[in-house]
Amino acid sequence: MQCLSNLFGCDVICIITGEDSKKLEAKTLQKNTGNLHNGELDKDQLNEFIAQYYSVPIHVQDKKVCIICLPQEVADIKQENGYLLDSVFMQITIAIEREYLNKEKESAKIETEQERFKSNLLRAVSHDLRTPLSVITGASEILLHRLDNPEDINVAQGIFEDSIWLTRFVENILSLTRIQEGRLNVVTQLEAVEEVIAEAIRQVQKHSPNHNISVNIPDNVIFVNMDSKLIVQTLINLLDNAVKHTSPEDEINVAVTLDSDKVWFKVSDSGTGIEESSIDRIFDIFYLTDNHRTDAKRGMGLGLAICKAIVNMHGGEIYANNNATGGASFYFFLKR
Repeated sequence: MQCLSNLFGCDVICIITGEDSKKLEAKTLQKNTGNLHNGELDKDQLNEFIAQYYSVPIHVQDKKVCIICLPQEVADIKQENGYLLDSVFMQITIAIEREYLNKEKESAKIETEQERFKSNLLRAVSHDLRTPLSVITGASEILLHRLDNPEDINVAQGIFEDSIWLTRFVENILSLTRIQEGRLNVVTQLEAVEEVIAEAIRQVQKHSPNHNISVNIPDNVIFVNMDSKLIVQTLINLLDNAVKHTSPEDEINVAVTLDSDKVWFKVSDSGTGIEESSIDRIFDIFYLTDNHRTDAKRGMGLGLAICKAIVNMHGGEIYANNNATGGASFYFFLKR
């Protein structure tokens, strides 16, 4: 504004148009004193106001950020030497755009640093939690086999189950940080589907022995190119999700079917099902549905998001829907 005032020897008004309020910020630079005065302008009066001046809108990144208002006499300069005004306002636009880009670059840098700090903190805390959780889990499991008093057994059972849940939670956090940092390595080799499913069920039933999990797989041995450790983690997360939303008397089933070059894995249950409004977001990170049973274990919205990331990294897709007879099904495919 000072440069424009010096160049044309006049007062200069700049109207800031980026505000969402009904009032616009209007700055006026007086040519004689060089003082800058702040004022307000009603949006409804904007067109009437700028009609009194030679007004030039400044657009940056397809947005009108401000309007420069000069006396109408400046229009005569436009007629005599249009290149002068055009180049002046072009330089103004470039200067403002450069400021916007610098701010965006700085914001992106800060956001990246914050994400890196968050990931490092989560990873460090999770690693430090692993050892004491393993000790707690082992000690509580030993107590379960040595105690006789039912009340003491219930206490030990609670400690054991919660330590298992925390261990799974820690593993999910570590997987999440590796996924976000692009450090989750998928090392694939031919693995027997039956063995992968058996391992996942064994780990789930260790802390949920009252839930019966049935299995339907083809008689022939199926080999799939996969990272077995990650697919086991995927199945555990899906089975834990089914356990969380079912009672011991409800049915949980793991099924495998063949479809051309794809092997489909399906985990279904007869529990509470998924709210229709949540199906499209069920795999979003930190997303929690509202239809938890009152006695369901707590969650953090990590398990299903990690399942999706792992399956996608294998070149597959994962889906969810409600069963016609009640409950929900989660199914994904891996290519043979």
